[in-house]
Amino acid sequence: MSRQLRIWIGLSLLITLLVVAVQQAIPVGGISGSGVLRGKLQRFASIVINDFELGTEQAVVHVNGVPATVQALRVGQQLTISTESIELDHADRVEYFSEAIGPISSIDPLQGRFTVLGQQVVVAGVTQFDKSDFDDLFFGRWVEVSGIRRSTSEILATYVRPLAARPRVRLSGIVGAVGADGRLVVSGFPVVVPPALVVGIRVGDKVSAEGTLAAGRTLLRSRSLVEVESIGPATANFVSQEGTVTRYAFPILEVDGVAFRLDNLTRFVNATRATVVVGDRVHVTTLARSNGASRVESVVFRPELDISAEGPLLAIEGIAPDSARVSVAGLSVLVTQGTTFGRSGNSEANARSLRDLRVGDYLKVRGSVDGAEVALTRLDRIVSREDARFDALFRSFDGAIIKAVGARIVTDRNTLFKLSGGDVTRKQFKLAIKPGDFLEVRYRDFSSPSQPAERVSLISE
Repeated sequence: MSRQLRIWIGLSLLITLLVVAVQQAIPVGGISGSGVLRGKLQRFASIVINDFELGTEQAVVHVNGVPATVQALRVGQQLTISTESIELDHADRVEYFSEAIGPISSIDPLQGRFTVLGQQVVVAGVTQFDKSDFDDLFFGRWVEVSGIRRSTSEILATYVRPLAARPRVRLSGIVGAVGADGRLVVSGFPVVVPPALVVGIRVGDKVSAEGTLAAGRTLLRSRSLVEVESIGPATANFVSQEGTVTRYAFPILEVDGVAFRLDNLTRFVNATRATVVVGDRVHVTTLARSNGASRVESVVFRPELDISAEGPLLAIEGIAPDSARVSVAGLSVLVTQGTTFGRSGNSEANARSLRDLRVGDYLKVRGSVDGAEVALTRLDRIVSREDARFDALFRSFDGAIIKAVGARIVTDRNTLFKLSGGDVTRKQFKLAIKPGDFLEVRYRDFSSPSQPAERVSLISE
C-alpha cells in the first residue's frame, strides 16, 4: 500500500468519524441538575455509556452491592450511573448488579442459548465474552451474566464471563410474587429469604438475592435481599435508559415498563418512527426543560444482529490504553477491552492485542452496532486476500453514496444491487431500503474505500 494511499485513507476515516460524531451528538450543553444513565458499558475513556462519556474520578462504585473500584467493571456490563451535576460530565455513583451468577443447567449451541437459574440467556452480536467465547461454555460451567431482560425470564446477554465454581449464586430480577413467609418468585425462579426482608417488597420491584441452591438446584435460599433502584423519566433532569421496547403506539414508547411520551421533535437514530417495534433494543434520552416538563430528545435503535467484516486493516486510531478505532475495508469499528482476539492454533498468525496489529494486516472481525459506532466482540488475523466485504447498518442513500454506521459506501453504474428476490435496479433498491436495514457490501480486488462496491445486498433477518 502506497504512502499516499495511506494518507488519503487516514484523512477519509477522520472526516467520516467527525461527520458521524456531529450527526450522532446529543446536545448536553446547558443541561443542569441531576442525571441518571442506565445501559451497557461501551468502553473506558473514563466511562462511556449510551454514547455519553463521564469522568469517574469522584465516583462511588458498587458491584453487587459491595464497594468496589472502576477497575472492577468490564465492557458489556449493564450499569446504572447517577450524577448530581450532569453539566460537569462526571459520575457520582456507579452501580452494577449481575443478572445471574451460577451453573449452566442447559445449553443449545445451535440457537446460541443457555439456561442459568431458570433464566433463558440469549447470545447475540451484542454479547461481550470476557476473554472467552460461546465455545468455552458447557453444561455445569459457572458463568456471570449481565444483560437486558426481554421478558420475565429471558435475558439478552451483553456480558458473559465463565467462572470457577463457587458456594453462592446470585439472581437479579423482577418480583413476580411475594409471600409473607419470605417466599418470592424472582423472574420465574423461586427464592426464599427471612420473612422480615420482604416487608415493603412489591410485585414488579427489581431485587437481587445471593445465596445457595437447594431442592435439586431449583430453589435459591438467601439471607439477604437488595432492592435494585429503578429509574423513570421523572426522577432526574436528564435520563438515558437502554432497554427493550415493551409497548409502542406513538406518542407512547414503553421501555422495560417505563412509559416515555414522544413528540414530533424526537430524533430517531439508526431507525425511523415507523420502523421501531416491540422487542427492539433502544436507548431513550430525556431532558427536563426550563418549565420543568420532561421530553424525549432521542430514541437510538441498538440492533442485536452481528456485524462482520473481512479485509485489510487501513488505519488505527488509539482512543484509550486498551481501545482504538480501526478501519477494516473502509468500515470503522471499535476495538475495546471487551474484544476477544483470535486464539487459533497458528500462534504466529494470532494477534493477541492492539499492539500486534499493523496497517495492511488482513482481518476478520465480528461485533454489533452500539449506538453511533460498531463495537467488536472478536478479531482474527487471517491469510490475506484480494477481495473484501463488510456488513453495515443503513442510514441514507444520496446520489451514488450510501451512508451507514461507520461507513461511506461509493457506488457507480457497475455496482450490482440485490434484494431478497434477486438483482434489482439502483432505483428499486433505493425505494426498498430504510434506516435500520442491514446491508452486505462486497469488493473485488479491493484497494481503497473510495473504490465503488462490486455488490450491495439487503440482508434478510
